[in-house]
This record gives sequence, C-alpha cells and structure tokens, in this order.
Amino acid sequence: MAFFYCASLGEITFEGDAPSIASDAFYGVTATAYCLANNSTWTEDVMQNYGGEITWEEYTVTYTVTFDSNGGSSVDAQSVNYGLTATEPTDPTRTGYTFDGWYLDGEKYDFDTVVTGDVTLTAEWTTVVFAITGQPESVSVATGDT
Repeated sequence: MAFFYCASLGEITFEGDAPSIASDAFYGVTATAYCLANNSTWTEDVMQNYGGEITWEEYTVTYTVTFDSNGGSSVDAQSVNYGLTATEPTDPTRTGYTFDGWYLDGEKYDFDTVVTGDVTLTAEWTTVVFAITGQPESVSVATGDT
C-alpha cells in the first residue's frame, strides 16, 4: 500500500484488522486515517505518520443483537459495538414453560462471545407438566419438568 504525494487523499478508512503498512506509505500526504475502535490490532505502533502528516481517529461499528422470545415476554434488542459482548438480559417469562436459555443456530449462546455482526438469539423453552392426583373433590397439583 502506498499513497505517495496523494495530496487530494484527505481521508482514509481502514476496515477490520490493521494491515501491514510500509514506513513511507504516506510520504507527502496530509490526511485523516480512520481505524476501527475496540480492535486490538490498532496499536500506537501501527498508528504512525508513515512519512506524511496523518491524524488517526477511531470509528465505531455498531451491531444489533435481537432477542426472539419465541412466545415469551418481550426482550429489548441491544446495540453492541464491534469487539464487545452483548449483556445477558433478564430471562423472559412464558406461562406454562420454563426458560432454557438463548440459542443461536441450535447452540446455547455464550454471552462472552464477541459480537461481530447483527445476530438474532432465540429463546428455548421446556413445557411445565402438571400431574393431577386424587379424587375430583380433593385435587392436588404437582409441577415438574419432563
């Protein structure tokens, strides 16, 4: 990558991880370079002038984590910046069911996972089973999962 004397360059936006940049890649260039915030590859060692007058600025990419409660109570979506994690919401409720967790593509979602794009998590449920015993005039109810 080289932009020797590209006086009209003005702005450069880098997406993703920091690339390898030659020490004189921006020789004679005055510009603002934008790099992705919350990306550990963009270090002070990378954000140099490279032979020009480069001002480095970080920009943020935000993704949406949507919660499909699958018949349960509503759960608000979250906006999550690139490189960060979603916050596990309060469990939704659904009459007659026990909440089993949030799932992505059939796998239980790990809220320590870094969000790298829009995602929809779906609630999974277990039906609560009621066992009725006794005479019609004296009924007892026991709950339990099956």
